[in-house]
Amino acid sequence: MQEVLEAMRGVSSKSQLLKDYCPWLANFSANKTNMELEIPGQYDGQKMPLPQYHVKIHKFHPEVLIMNSLRKPIKITILGNDTKEYSYLVKFGEDIRQDQRVEQLFVLMNEMFQKNSDYLRQVSLATFEVIPLTSSLGIIKWVDNTLKIQDFMKQAIRDKRVAKAFPDSLVEKYSKFIFSAARGIKTERDAYGKSAQNHDRNKIIGHYLSLVNDVQSDLLRKAFWNISISTESFIALRHNFMRSYATMCAAHWLLGIGDRHLGNTLISLEDGRVIGIDFGHAFGTATQSLGVPELIPFRLTPQIVSFMEPSKEKGHFRESMIHTLECLRESKRLLLATMSVFIKEPSLDWLEKPKTETLKEENQAQLDWYPTQKIDQSRRKLEGVNSTVIMIEDLETGVVGEYRDAYYDLVKGVREFDYRAQIAKEGLSVEEQVDCLIDHAGDYNLLGRTYCGWLSWI
Repeated sequence: MQEVLEAMRGVSSKSQLLKDYCPWLANFSANKTNMELEIPGQYDGQKMPLPQYHVKIHKFHPEVLIMNSLRKPIKITILGNDTKEYSYLVKFGEDIRQDQRVEQLFVLMNEMFQKNSDYLRQVSLATFEVIPLTSSLGIIKWVDNTLKIQDFMKQAIRDKRVAKAFPDSLVEKYSKFIFSAARGIKTERDAYGKSAQNHDRNKIIGHYLSLVNDVQSDLLRKAFWNISISTESFIALRHNFMRSYATMCAAHWLLGIGDRHLGNTLISLEDGRVIGIDFGHAFGTATQSLGVPELIPFRLTPQIVSFMEPSKEKGHFRESMIHTLECLRESKRLLLATMSVFIKEPSLDWLEKPKTETLKEENQAQLDWYPTQKIDQSRRKLEGVNSTVIMIEDLETGVVGEYRDAYYDLVKGVREFDYRAQIAKEGLSVEEQVDCLIDHAGDYNLLGRTYCGWLSWI
């Protein structure tokens, strides 16, 4: 299986037929060949496997779907001998072992939620199978009945029941306009150069709010109305979104997961819960290595906050984050012990990062130091560190240049306006830490300088 999937990566055609990528898979049939293949992802490590009861592959669907993302992953569908369809995403050119380990940590967190918190027993992090085959090839279980947040909101714009504000001729133009990355920051110089620094806080925030005001403030709310069959179902979907989003944000911050643009979070059309995908930037690398460093802990934009009205981020969202972090703090030792696998067997991305460092030690010492530092940061997060402290450390060990001082000042915040600048640097209570994170994530002065592809105004 690995060899035939590897053969698919060299095909540059945009064909939608599996046979053009891999004739062997297209012609495979369990009835014709003397070969038995299992549906991937049936070994969870929780109990002794019973292969005789595992679902086997009957054949592959003749059509595939080429995704629009950078590396053009391919969606394939397998028909099992139980007559069900199983869809997977074949990803080339990147190491998804990190994604696999992040998913394993999410599974562990879910077990903690079930055991330690009555509040969280009805909330869990949505997980899916990630199956690395090599350091540059793997398959990921496709999550059905979901849409990326961006597509979810675009669908609402086009829907006649909720898009009454626009005539048909303007709907597509409006959608392209508000989702256009050309409206935002493209380079570090744009965000932190002299021209930006010469603008005071109010001017930066004013420009950001002008982008925000171009978007209907209740667009996400309308998108949820679009999939609701009654007022009661809308309230339930909204509640599920807020609680699951808060739990996801807390878990993502603990693991330093960044690059949370609108394509990296899915909305379940069945229950409104959120599912995070694509963890290529974890443990602070979005702050350390991206061209325009990410200076916020998670996505908390005005569109999301507006959907949480009337209490906004200070209601269910804050409460759920508090319960999530309390539970994770109680199970700190088990969580950190499991995370130690990142030290013992770092992924390819982790091995590459220290090679870019300017430290004077031997290379092997750097390889040992980098993952150890990241696990230590997670430990300190569980002990109540201020989110700005960790982010500044990531900046210091990242690719910082002439804008170093601007980074630090913006992350630290201003005591007059920002809660995170008014409290201690460590030893925070869970409530203080959550309020610090909310203040940090929702700072318009940071959101206004975020990379354009992030679409921070939505």
